[in-house]
Amino acid sequence: MKKVLTSFALVSALASSAALAEQSGAFVGIDGGYASHKAKLTGEGSDSASGFKGFRYGLVGGYKYFLDDNLGFRGYVNLTTGTKNTTGDTGPSLSAGQITRFDIGVNADVLYNFLQSGDFEYGAFGGLSLDYASNKYKDKEFSVKPKGIDFGINLGLRMNYTQTHGFELWSRFGLNDTKKSVTWEDGSSDDYKIRQPYAVGLRYTFNF
Repeated sequence: MKKVLTSFALVSALASSAALAEQSGAFVGIDGGYASHKAKLTGEGSDSASGFKGFRYGLVGGYKYFLDDNLGFRGYVNLTTGTKNTTGDTGPSLSAGQITRFDIGVNADVLYNFLQSGDFEYGAFGGLSLDYASNKYKDKEFSVKPKGIDFGINLGLRMNYTQTHGFELWSRFGLNDTKKSVTWEDGSSDDYKIRQPYAVGLRYTFNF
């Protein structure tokens, strides 16, 4: 009888462990965070300014697929906007302006869950992001809208609760500039470039 009870307990424990493993499926989510931007003017009137900071918030939605209890992949889209980005540096002329930004992008992440505890599962992720970014720089005398492809790297930590609710600490590191060329009346031209070097924040997902 003791052996039967022991076997039953072992089977129950294994079944419980299997039930806790994260499942493949669709998800949607919301996130909010904080980002930094850099502005650069190249040409005859070369200038640059960094430290433009502001809040970011947006929506995500996609699908995740797990190969086993620990390793998975996901693909998702993001729509992200935010508040006006300003800088406390009033030295360079570019620092007197503000930057606003809107992103639409696609992402592919590798997921790895390294710990299960009760109804909780903990893991990490890393991947690539390809956004179309629309920036607008504006000051008292001028405005310009650099747009283009922004390639980035995603890194973060994640937690799932009861297979349904996900919580993430995410970060994104932008690798290239968006650019807009402007030709002046005297025939000279300048390139306005804007980059988002990093963004960090929190995300909530609902898993179907």
